[in-house]
Amino acid sequence: MTKKKCPELKLTRCRQMITGIPGHPPIHDGAVIHDGAVILETGSYTELKHAYSGPVTDLGGVTIVPGLVNPHCHLKLSKLKGKTLSGQGFLSWMLSMMANDYRTTDFDAVTTAVGEARDLGICCFGDILPPRGYGHLRHTH
Repeated sequence: MTKKKCPELKLTRCRQMITGIPGHPPIHDGAVIHDGAVILETGSYTELKHAYSGPVTDLGGVTIVPGLVNPHCHLKLSKLKGKTLSGQGFLSWMLSMMANDYRTTDFDAVTTAVGEARDLGICCFGDILPPRGYGHLRHTH
């Protein structure tokens, strides 16, 4: 294993890591080599510490899991948070949504919703885009 000395690379250590690979058990004392945006290598800290030269960020008792995917959402409706009925059935919710301005997009509300989702571990969305799209969110982390 060649030692990685690139200054942009980082090594992050955690108590355990769940890879999401079927049949693979959690990696105890896990580690990730990354550049801040892309994961380059995963494994145990014992394995990866020899392949990396640089500071280590130790997350302590944290478990790292893969990012979650929301395959069906309506980010355009983010501006209606707290303005529609909840727990009273679909028809009641739909009528309360239609009582609001649901046709236009509030991009600040979308940005807030994406940030909240990201904080919950959601890394990808499936959505129907408005004409302007959500290109301005492409590089938010």
